[in-house]
Amino acid sequence: MTIISKKTAVFSFYNTPSGLFKWWDEFPDEITQKLNKEGIDHICFYRSFTEHSIYNKSEQNIVESTNSEWLSQVKEMASKYEKIIFHTHSFYPPLKIFLLTLGKRKYHWVITEHRLGSTRASKLKKFIRIFLRQLKLMPKQVICVSNAVKIRNESLYGANVTTIHNGIRLKINTNTKVKKQPKTAIYVGRLDPKKGIVNLVEAYNLIVNHYKKTELKLIIVGKGNVLTDLREYVKDKALENNVTFMGYQPDPTPFYLQADFNVIPTIIKEACPLVSLEARNLGLPILYTNSGGLPETVGLAGKPLRGTSPQEIATSIIEFCDNEEEYSQLLDNVKTDLDYFTMTRMTDEYVEFYRTLLY
Repeated sequence: MTIISKKTAVFSFYNTPSGLFKWWDEFPDEITQKLNKEGIDHICFYRSFTEHSIYNKSEQNIVESTNSEWLSQVKEMASKYEKIIFHTHSFYPPLKIFLLTLGKRKYHWVITEHRLGSTRASKLKKFIRIFLRQLKLMPKQVICVSNAVKIRNESLYGANVTTIHNGIRLKINTNTKVKKQPKTAIYVGRLDPKKGIVNLVEAYNLIVNHYKKTELKLIIVGKGNVLTDLREYVKDKALENNVTFMGYQPDPTPFYLQADFNVIPTIIKEACPLVSLEARNLGLPILYTNSGGLPETVGLAGKPLRGTSPQEIATSIIEFCDNEEEYSQLLDNVKTDLDYFTMTRMTDEYVEFYRTLLY
């Protein structure tokens, strides 16, 4: 294998604070290890750092979109290298990235798009983006975390768009779900109306108080701006025995293991949600919104919701819980093709992408 000179580097910029969500430290760290074996430096920049960050104080490079002070820091670090990929994850101020690459033929801007917009791109918008790309005011290459994201970004950028699906560390799970009538659902994620959590809780009001399915339970793991309102709603509707809030959990594994299935009622289109992969890895079938990148990560392990309204969610959950045969079949399919979504496969593809772009 050809070892590349240490005068080559990848500078990665992440929006999520280091240490807040384990995944956002694990996958950059694995890429760092693999790039170093290739003779390529990997320097990571975060918006902020928490006490759970894996990085020492001396390694904590902070960039803030609201000021330009970090530009001089990054420029000084970049001066040590002949070839650099500036890799941003989702949005970063394009003018500032442009300034980093200005006048440097061997400096390239790459973006990984972790989001999936809902609007179609006009021909004019596509033309403008292609034109700006020639001026280095847009990324040279776009990496998409699912095929659904790729389709949208091809409509925005045209060429030089590729897919690298997200992956997770697949845990060895010895827990096997018993084939029985499912009763307990789990929601893991941000408590935001766009994620469908409000409609989900309202659905449980229908399930318990209208349809009298008092045996059905919901575990909610996460925090967000509607947590207080949801707690008050549950108390007002006397749902405390059916809906339980666990708050933010760095490791939601114990709560997945208490549930029979995962429910993802998102209203917006998800790009490549990790929750569905985590749930499958721990043996849970999934009820989900059939849009965006969700079908790609759910595979044969789930059943689409009838819709995202409280009534449609309630009907879907009741039907699902009443069909023990269907639940058993989905249990058999939970691990089918899950091995593809490993972090190892994902980071291998990133490293190969970098090599292809640099040489």
